[in-house]
Amino acid sequence: MADFLVLRFADVPTEPVEWLIVDQSGAPQGRIEHGNLQAAADAAIGLCVIALVPSTNVLCTFVDIPVRNQEKLFQAIPFAMEDRLAGDIDELHFAAGKRDANGRVPVAVVQRLKMEAWLEQISAVELDLVG
Repeated sequence: MADFLVLRFADVPTEPVEWLIVDQSGAPQGRIEHGNLQAAADAAIGLCVIALVPSTNVLCTFVDIPVRNQEKLFQAIPFAMEDRLAGDIDELHFAAGKRDANGRVPVAVVQRLKMEAWLEQISAVELDLVG
């Protein structure tokens, strides 16, 4: 049985989304499908969903912050990156990964309005994303 539906948003919001069902090891369980988000949601019934957004909308980088407390780290990231970003940090969404062997924290940055739009679309078709 397949365990995940991997959903990919298009670069242009008016274009169809793509999705693929994969098993726990990531092996495809069919072919890539195209359509509207509701069709993807219908295909996702009973599956965990992973959403991918266009990489052209996301800045992936690292920060080196000595803070170990996770909550304080998340609060510090926007301010630690402020001088490296063109936009206002209040208009950006930050997502942090696990600290690497060198102590750096991977960070993904996207415009908050874009993130909210993707989440609204996902919510409108009642998709539940994986953690």
